[in-house]
Amino acid sequence: MNLVLDLRKRAGLTQALLAGLSEISATAISRYETGERSPSLATLNSLAAGAGFDVVVSFVPARSGEDHDSLTPPPDDRARDPW
Repeated sequence: MNLVLDLRKRAGLTQALLAGLSEISATAISRYETGERSPSLATLNSLAAGAGFDVVVSFVPARSGEDHDSLTPPPDDRARDPW
């Protein structure tokens, strides 16, 4: 599901009501929900605040193949501990 649509539905709001609470036009909200446009982080923050949510941004390093290999138990341990 689309992030903006999910946010609005979880808050139980119509596009018009969210528009009034967030000061983002209902037309823009509709475009975000259909994927016609993508909201900026500032716009997401306004929409979330209007719906009563907070935006939290986390930067997580990408996993490399080496990281993935380090999570796989050695062949001998697989037989004893299959996760």
